[in-house]
Amino acid sequence: MPVPLAAVVLGTCGLALVLCGMTLVFRRIEIITQLSVAVYAIAGGTLVPLAAMPEPVALLSRLAVPIAPGIEATRDILLGGHSLTALPTGWGLGWLLAQPVLLTATGVVVFNRLERLAQRRGTLGRH
Repeated sequence: MPVPLAAVVLGTCGLALVLCGMTLVFRRIEIITQLSVAVYAIAGGTLVPLAAMPEPVALLSRLAVPIAPGIEATRDILLGGHSLTALPTGWGLGWLLAQPVLLTATGVVVFNRLERLAQRRGTLGRH
């Protein structure tokens, strides 16, 4: 269970970096953070398993929603009795490990670019 939990935490940190960077530039992004929580609940696999969703929605969820692979793996392990190396749904252990790393790397890059943009605008000094 620590691997799926770590995947959820790391992927969520990557998305949080993007949201923090957006806050530096756009000041009022409350609706985006609320929308992201709603997307997590609906498309993240917490309410409905990704295997039961339409394939395009499941594909986008596995790619972009940080909690989706971890929730899917947790469901397979706890409810299906499968091992971590033999996950039957989703894209397996490789994607469970790769997706949060990619999201975190993307979050670091986006945050750094938005931070530089805020510095150039001169709005960063107010924080």
